Amino acid sequence: MTTERIEHWDAVVVGAGTAGSAAALHLARANKRVLLIDARPLADSGARWVNAIPDWMFDEAGVDKPTERPELRARVARHVMLDPSWKHRLVLDGSPVLFVDMRHMVDRLQTAAREAGAVLRGSEPLREVLSSDGRVTGVRTSKATLRASLVVDASGMSGVVRSRVAALSERCPRPKHGDVCSAAQEVRRIRSVRDARAWLASRGAVGDALGVVGLEGGFSTRLIQVDLERAEVEILTGAIAAREHASGQALVDEFVREHDWVGERLFGGAGAIPLRRPYDTLAIEGAALIGDAACQVFSAHGSGVGAGMIAARMLAEEFARDPRGASQRYQQRFHRTLGARLAAYDVFRRLSQTFSRDDVAELIASGLFTEQTFAAGLAQEMPALDARLLAGLARSALRAPRLAARLLPTALQMQLVHRWYERFPTVAALARPWSAAAAALVER
Repeated sequence: MTTERIEHWDAVVVGAGTAGSAAALHLARANKRVLLIDARPLADSGARWVNAIPDWMFDEAGVDKPTERPELRARVARHVMLDPSWKHRLVLDGSPVLFVDMRHMVDRLQTAAREAGAVLRGSEPLREVLSSDGRVTGVRTSKATLRASLVVDASGMSGVVRSRVAALSERCPRPKHGDVCSAAQEVRRIRSVRDARAWLASRGAVGDALGVVGLEGGFSTRLIQVDLERAEVEILTGAIAAREHASGQALVDEFVREHDWVGERLFGGAGAIPLRRPYDTLAIEGAALIGDAACQVFSAHGSGVGAGMIAARMLAEEFARDPRGASQRYQQRFHRTLGARLAAYDVFRRLSQTFSRDDVAELIASGLFTEQTFAAGLAQEMPALDARLLAGLARSALRAPRLAARLLPTALQMQLVHRWYERFPTVAALARPWSAAAAALVER
């Protein structure tokens, strides 16, 4: 006869990727008894590819920036946006992002969490969420019953906690068809440096990140970075996960087939990313969502690493300050700041999915996409609507009046959404009417 093992913790974090590891780190630093678990071995947790993360997000998340290889892959000299024909381009000198090898970043965060006092366990899948009187009280895994004052779902888009709690699953539905990105990224060896140099010389310069936008319509991209010194090429792709579109992995494979100088795969990965505004309900008593489990993603290009880590810090700080009322304070703090930005850009994402390849070419050629808006999108910041930008857009609108007529209402809608989110209610009873208005503003 076996006796069920029962453990007691202040917080149990489910999912040991960047968001979950950051949450465990900050909770442990606040002297909380923290357990971080993952269904996979810890060495396999989180993303296994290279991601671009805005510089400022590390500071906001309270996480040290990577400073050297192998974790820091690059800080590119120029970002170049191109239409699918490669005829039109928009060049941004400098870069607001760091290209980071997520394998090493996850390992660093896990190590820091462990050193701060958190306990980490891999290969421990969740079986059940425990609750009492409407409050989450813990979870049951394949190995033990874990009682906790706070359960954090950092398990990615699947939301293994969220999907098992009625109060969360009802308010936080899985992203709809068309609101999911199929993403892939691979680092490959360059077979012929001479041929790679010739290819690059005809398209850009050493140090460029060459992003072709609109391969599968408006929301699709293939970003190529060629490192001649190390004889490596990075291929990052993304497209709407739908039968009529090629997948992210198919876009990687296509590039490899068409370029003989691209050699064997060194590492990489593929996965699905939610593309929608963050869930209005990010927490209930005893449980909270962060990262992809909360749809905390910059949906205009599908990046969520920075947002998940920032949410982790906010949640940990509110729980450390006072567990009572922490869920409402966390929701309010996130939605009024970063959530407002993510929701505003989801308005643009919805428009971008309607663009054709020709629309993308015209947007770049006409100047309706500008260096300023390009930089703001990469940095995940709201563009400053100053006189210079507005005057430039007015001139561009004369060259592309049809597209301008679609962009202008969207730009105004983004501002309205941002302001509405800045007014996320302080009283829980007002959350539902606020949510109904937010849905109308974003999804109309």
